[in-house]
Amino acid sequence: MVGVPGRSKGCATCRRRKKKCDLQEPICGNCTKGKFVCGGYQRDLIVVQVGPEGKQGSYRTHKFETSQMTTIPVITPLDTRLKILNQSAFEIECSDAFWDTYLPRSGRKELFACYSDPDRVMYRWATWTQTKSTQSRTLKNAMLAVSATNIAWWKNDPIMTRRGMELYGKSLAQMAAALKNPKNTNTLEMIATCRLLALYETLSSAESSTGNWQGHVNGMIELVRLHPPETFASDGLHELFLDVRLNATIAALAARKATWLAEPAWIEKPFKGQLKGAVNVLCDIVLHLPGILEEFDSITIAPLNSESKRRAEKLKDRCWLLDAQLQGWYRSQAIAVKGYIDPAHFAYISLSVGGAPPEDLSDILAHYGLGTLYGMTLYWPACLILYGLMPALHRLFQSSTEDEVDFSTISRMDLVKYTRCIARSVKHFFQPGTGLSEVMAVAFPISCICQSVYSTDLSSPDTTVSDVIHEILKSLDGVDQTAANMWMKTLLTDMYMSHTTGYAGPNHLQNRGKRWLSASKISSPGKHGVSCACSVTEGS
Repeated sequence: MVGVPGRSKGCATCRRRKKKCDLQEPICGNCTKGKFVCGGYQRDLIVVQVGPEGKQGSYRTHKFETSQMTTIPVITPLDTRLKILNQSAFEIECSDAFWDTYLPRSGRKELFACYSDPDRVMYRWATWTQTKSTQSRTLKNAMLAVSATNIAWWKNDPIMTRRGMELYGKSLAQMAAALKNPKNTNTLEMIATCRLLALYETLSSAESSTGNWQGHVNGMIELVRLHPPETFASDGLHELFLDVRLNATIAALAARKATWLAEPAWIEKPFKGQLKGAVNVLCDIVLHLPGILEEFDSITIAPLNSESKRRAEKLKDRCWLLDAQLQGWYRSQAIAVKGYIDPAHFAYISLSVGGAPPEDLSDILAHYGLGTLYGMTLYWPACLILYGLMPALHRLFQSSTEDEVDFSTISRMDLVKYTRCIARSVKHFFQPGTGLSEVMAVAFPISCICQSVYSTDLSSPDTTVSDVIHEILKSLDGVDQTAANMWMKTLLTDMYMSHTTGYAGPNHLQNRGKRWLSASKISSPGKHGVSCACSVTEGS
């Protein structure tokens, strides 16, 4: 006690042991070394008792009960190094697991020179992302979140699931903080982060995953728009742009809203000095389809008058133009493969030009590499959407100056054929050596199947949603079990069960399946009672 001679300032334990205290706080060094319970530095209360006459007094001490303070373990440099090593080992394991699962492992080379190899695009994007993740903690956390979630999904590991959620939350918080100060933010890294977070939502079983996926894709699109189109002509960034563009196309189709990516500058400038393969040429065409859907929705809810009829006639012209472009693309591909495939296969494919695609076309094309099927997984759904809309548009706005079009006689508009082609192509994306990126390529066409088979245009005795989904599942029975095909098979099985038995499925997968694969809302009815098979859902 200050000012009282002879009173020790040491801890209660050292005073009791009559040892010199080194006065370290909160636990003195003597107690730490001797493994004693340190009594702390609180002082005893001294009470002076005075007699009735106030003459005699005595001292009585009342001890405070010292808290049983446990020894706090000292964090040594070795402990710190071990923690860093464990964290590094976790990151390396997750990073390796992510790329092993996401990227195709076959190392195959496409046999079609007319196609830009999708594997090359994915590997360049992966290399750029992996390099940038060493410089951006936000990007790395997003990548680790996806990887941990995928490992948890494959191993049924709840600890890894929680770890993935933690990393996802960290990445979101870091990105939100970075975007508050855009001048000091690398928006290109943010685009890659959004792409990985969108992939996390694709793998997530949460009911909100679809809306979150759409939000991340919209975020990517807005961040891309901050840069001039020519920015994305350089290697690495170009591949990132292609991936964003494909997701943006699907998101625009889901929202039924036109996209600025269809503007000439964004179709031309990002490809300066780059090879524009068949898939990207097709994407240029399909980018105009969301605008057609938006206009169709607009005129069907507008009053039926001369203005709406005028708009409808213009929309019909746009539809026929898009039809011609799609058929032109298919024709050019049929010509381009000549010399690369068996002459009998070439003759067989040539016969389908201008007509309905043969249902076994996917088996023929897959024999020469998945690059060709990548294009078809965008071409067939685009045809399903467009050819489902056109009959409804013509029925709703019949023109008095032209003959009525009988769409049932136009063989290339046979929606059942496109549905079967998609269904029979799925198994080829689950073969050994394929990655999650290739499996994701068929999520969009499957969603279009689930829309189309409900429409009146496809209501035939041998075509139902259960039949088509069951056909896809049956084709996957002989495929090796991987995290990618288990993900898809679980979704499809849940959908099939929900339609045949009403069984909801585990882990709320029914809700996810309904949102991603369109099992809940089938058509887009207009004000005048027209329903068409042209609505699609999110999820890629």
